[in-house]
Amino acid sequence: MPTCINWNSLPCLLTKKDGEDKAVVFTNIEGDLVACEIPKEKLNDEETKIEITQAGGFDCLGRTMPLQDEFTLVLSLTERCNAACRYCFLDAQTSGNVMTKEILYAAIDYVARHIKGREINLAAFGGEPSVAPELVKEMVKYGKKVLSSPYKFSITTNGYFDDDFCDFLIEHNFHISLSMDGIPKVQEVQRPSSIPISQLEKNIRRLAASTCELKIRCTVTEFACKYMLDTVKYLQKMGVTRVHFEPVTPGGRAQIQNAFTSQPLPDYFVGELFKCIDYGAENGVDVICFPYMNMLMAPVVFCDGNINNRLVIGATGVVSTCVEVQNTKHVLFPALGIGAYDETKKSFVFDYAERRPFCRGCSSLVKNPECTNCAFVFFCAGGCPTRNYRGSDSTEIISDYRCRIMKQVMPVILEKYYYATYDEE
Repeated sequence: MPTCINWNSLPCLLTKKDGEDKAVVFTNIEGDLVACEIPKEKLNDEETKIEITQAGGFDCLGRTMPLQDEFTLVLSLTERCNAACRYCFLDAQTSGNVMTKEILYAAIDYVARHIKGREINLAAFGGEPSVAPELVKEMVKYGKKVLSSPYKFSITTNGYFDDDFCDFLIEHNFHISLSMDGIPKVQEVQRPSSIPISQLEKNIRRLAASTCELKIRCTVTEFACKYMLDTVKYLQKMGVTRVHFEPVTPGGRAQIQNAFTSQPLPDYFVGELFKCIDYGAENGVDVICFPYMNMLMAPVVFCDGNINNRLVIGATGVVSTCVEVQNTKHVLFPALGIGAYDETKKSFVFDYAERRPFCRGCSSLVKNPECTNCAFVFFCAGGCPTRNYRGSDSTEIISDYRCRIMKQVMPVILEKYYYATYDEE
């Protein structure tokens, strides 16, 4: 198995190619991931460091999160849901708040006025946004009316909607993250709904065959882990070409531990993930997971949820940088909440100066000294703050669970990337 070391704060893969030992240093130059192939015996030569310095390989270190070409406005249109996922981090129910059109319009007006020269992604979220179809349609209608910048529409959904709503998503070329957990045996146990799974399968087939960008996101529990490869094959038959596996996070209903909410053992999860990656590579299915989702953009703060690249508006008008933090009662609101809609002023009031917005650069990623010389801090970039909290009780300390997965997955992914890059050349 390949290994990685921290080389002057850059990740360095130690592997073989054509029978020779190779060291491959990864860096980010002008926004692109670059693999620098070096004979292993020259890794510690001063000339090697000088060459990479002159090429700009160290320029990315210590920088804060850059502005992205895309700004995302997440609109949590409703707290309601038509499923009862055993591990829902929001504890979504059939009842709950629904965003008013007043707040919806104000949110879109805000980005129309303040975000210039960047593509606007209007993202419908929940709860389950399809249970408020009139608001999703109003989001599209009003966005087209007031946005002058390039824009697109996206939605995070469980896929339990009717033919008319599916038609609407296709008509407006939505970018779709559809959360479902796998083969019927898994789906019906982990994500029970009164809507038949045949309707879900029909929607997936239609979306996969359309021009919509579709990703299926599967939450992997202890129970679901052994069905991961079956899930990829199941989705492939429906035309899906991108599958995102993510271990369950112990928040919300998932804090009640059982086989349907507990995390799979890291070794077990990684082993099944590699089976899926290999199968996908041979059968046209892109399999992704958190350790390398942001690899081509590295180094970045793991989550782009900061006031420069994303805003999340809760159903009642609470503003945060994280889709999990949708109200002031959330335990992480003091860290990730940044404001709220003021009904008197008819506008959003931002008060993040009174707390610490989650916005940090690569030079101050983590406070855990064990991370200082880690080969993968360049890619993990401090980890997801909410998942860190669920695993370590701190947004600043990386979850040991996710850290163990990162360290097993990244050497293999980097080696695959290296081989593919140099084969192309």
